[in-house]
Amino acid sequence: MKEKEKGGWLPIVGLILLIAVLFAGVKLVFAGLEYVIPQDEGPEETGTWYQMYNERGEAVRYTLREPGEIDLSAPDIAQWMEQAAGELEQTPETEGIVFWLYRQDTDEYLLYLPDQDRSLLEGGLTASEETEEDSEVCLVLRARTPENSEPVAPEETLYCFATTSDSWNGIRVRVILDGREQEVRKLTSIGDRLYSTEETYIGRDRLEGSGT
Repeated sequence: MKEKEKGGWLPIVGLILLIAVLFAGVKLVFAGLEYVIPQDEGPEETGTWYQMYNERGEAVRYTLREPGEIDLSAPDIAQWMEQAAGELEQTPETEGIVFWLYRQDTDEYLLYLPDQDRSLLEGGLTASEETEEDSEVCLVLRARTPENSEPVAPEETLYCFATTSDSWNGIRVRVILDGREQEVRKLTSIGDRLYSTEETYIGRDRLEGSGT
């Protein structure tokens, strides 16, 4: 009788183990699918990085994305945008003024184009490094508005840049929008504070060099 009872339990235990193995397998499959299939970006995602090219169509060591809510809610960016808005209100002629922020903590750059009302993603912005007369390297961003680009509100024309360049020190930048050179007003942020060029060196810390 004891042997029969013992033998009767074995199929039940085996069935329980089989169910547990199948359940674990299903979880692994779904976990794998979540990893492979891109998920919809949440409101706090920072957006997709795009490879940048120069005017000859050659890939350069710069990437570009649109800032997301996680960026815009950051204290330094919020202060920078508020300061830019106040400066535009106080300036009689705002045409041709763009704003540039270097975030030293993340080694990223933001460009605000208040006069631009169309998206410049996917080919509208090119980047090139040009050596100036004093041998300093300048980043030149040329923006050409594609005819079929999406209309956007001027306050939404924010672009974030990153670079792995070992020659540009992060200071000199020129912005040319549809063939017209813009006046670049630069600030940098360290933590939650903003600094001007007079207050601190705004170049990339890991590179040597100086400029204005």
